[in-house]
Amino acid sequence: CAEARQGRPTVNAPMTIRRLDAPDGPLLETLTSVSPVNYRGNPALLIWLQYITELNAARPAASSPTRAKSPFLARMIHETRTAMNSILSMTPLPRLPSGAYRQKHSLDRTRRALRTSLGRINDFREMSN
Repeated sequence: CAEARQGRPTVNAPMTIRRLDAPDGPLLETLTSVSPVNYRGNPALLIWLQYITELNAARPAASSPTRAKSPFLARMIHETRTAMNSILSMTPLPRLPSGAYRQKHSLDRTRRALRTSLGRINDFREMSN
């Protein structure tokens, strides 16, 4: 790190290194932090290495389910909303004046439940975008 060579602290600088005990081994990606210190009266560097090779390799696999989830949710929400909207649009039909009180009451409850569920589904749709 250029900053460390100039005696300045460095935090989480990306570096690619090889292990000292395996000079022909694979390159390792690290985040390196360096801090100049005084050790027994002599200038020294205190170095922290955080290996991120495995983390970087795992990142695409971890984000893949997230990418797949969004189209699935959108499709499921669309299918559910379509069915609920069609049911909701038909509930006023039997509520004509000739319908019995119980029938009207049941249809009103169905309509309220559908509207509530549709509102929740709309909230999910907004969250998935």
